[in-house]
Amino acid sequence: MNQAVVSRAAAVGLLTHWLRAAPCPPSWPAPPMAAASADRPFTLADWTVILQEAVRHGVHLLLAEHGQEIAAPDYVMRWLAAEASANERRNDRLATELVAILRGSASAGIELIPLKGAHLLLEPRGYPQPQLRPLADLDLLAPPGQVRTLRLVMQRQGYIEEPRTTWKHLNFIKPDNTRISSFSAGDPDNPRRVEVHLALAEDFLGLRLDLTALAWKHGAPGAMGSVPVRMLPSWLFFLHLAAHASQDVWERKARLLQVTDLQRVWKQLSREEVALIGAACGAPAAWFAALNVSGESPSAENILGGARLEPRLLLPALMLVESVFPDARLRGLTVALGARLQPGLRAWLQQISLADVSLSNPAPRRLADNLRWAQTPAERLGALRRLLLPDRYGLLGNRFPRLVSSPLFPLAYPLHLVFVGGWLQRRMRPRGQRAGGAFHQRMLDALAHSLAAEAAKRASKSTTPVSAAD
Repeated sequence: MNQAVVSRAAAVGLLTHWLRAAPCPPSWPAPPMAAASADRPFTLADWTVILQEAVRHGVHLLLAEHGQEIAAPDYVMRWLAAEASANERRNDRLATELVAILRGSASAGIELIPLKGAHLLLEPRGYPQPQLRPLADLDLLAPPGQVRTLRLVMQRQGYIEEPRTTWKHLNFIKPDNTRISSFSAGDPDNPRRVEVHLALAEDFLGLRLDLTALAWKHGAPGAMGSVPVRMLPSWLFFLHLAAHASQDVWERKARLLQVTDLQRVWKQLSREEVALIGAACGAPAAWFAALNVSGESPSAENILGGARLEPRLLLPALMLVESVFPDARLRGLTVALGARLQPGLRAWLQQISLADVSLSNPAPRRLADNLRWAQTPAERLGALRRLLLPDRYGLLGNRFPRLVSSPLFPLAYPLHLVFVGGWLQRRMRPRGQRAGGAFHQRMLDALAHSLAAEAAKRASKSTTPVSAAD
């Protein structure tokens, strides 16, 4: 295979450009025969890099809506069609499992609030073809006081509880679904976990953005068929997505799918919902006046009951959305909120690209990346303490999940110091790279092999002589 000319960052830029265009109906599998950049067609090696980045960012299926813009060769479109078909079956299974969980929980008197992809299964705002939105798992918010009862419900549904590795959520999975079936991103037989959150919060090394109280106060009754469920209102769903994406920006694992989710929800918000978001972020009166939503401001303040969110923990995602999908309303909000940031953080947010703050950037993180959000000496000291001596289900859970979930979890602390030492050593190497997950890398390798096989199949067909009988 020829050497790819397209870099990771350039591939992310191409994906951003394609997804920014208005989507067109998908065409399977008859797109234009060759894709071209400004001066040459993309090679198989180029397409491999582009699609690897699309998988890394969770948007490979959305390329189906942009077949004409991307002008992909037929072997690419065949691969995308197969992935979309597999993901549709996966989403159907997740939807069936979600209905069963909601029905069992309702029978036990437990209210659940679907989050992230689970929310989009019930309310696919902006996704006219929901099968093109990949789902890794089901995220649900549950009342902390009903965890014991919920565990019994999950057991009756055939789930087992996995060892806890994070403060964010409990993990449940069916015993016959724990093994990886294939390295296809949307294989329906790959593990389909259920993550039960007890709080709707994100943590930035001690800086906490907590939406839990707002979620239970403003979650409205809904239904999935005849099964009752509690749904976040669109404005609060948007803030939840923004908080989660901003935390991923901090960890440098943001994805274009998150930006796309936010943009598709944002563009469908009403004036009243936009005013609620501005009020929750403490936007100045000038912003309400500029958008002509001053009349909605008192109602928004009354609904929120004085609740205020920390803008710097939302702005990273909001500014990325505005840079990828320019929008005057959102631009006004980011400018207004950005004025309240310390100059260094504001300047950094204004110049970053999605490739910089995602897994597309292989450079190791620096200490400055972790401390960037802290604005006071006390916040910096707190962040340093959590880096050097993290809480049990903080960084330790991400690095040593099995050990942290066992009674021997104190042994994770000396191992953590070894990890920190290795991190410092890598920082001294000018060409050091952060390691990617083994599963993720094998998935990307499998993609490369699949594309090569599709291209070879196409080449063999084009060179096979056609007999008179044919």
